[in-house]
Amino acid sequence: MLVSQAIEEHEWGNCSWVTRHQLLLDPAVPYTSHNSSMCFKADIKIEYLQLIID
Repeated sequence: MLVSQAIEEHEWGNCSWVTRHQLLLDPAVPYTSHNSSMCFKADIKIEYLQLIID
């Protein structure tokens, strides 16, 4: 389950769309299919923040 999906389903907060970002393409960094990251904006209820971090 995606972190953003769990946050929404447990009503711990609200999340934006998940976006994918290609990381640095450089000869010093071996290129693999895992050279990307995903992120989203989340407005988390303060009482659940540490739970999500852990």
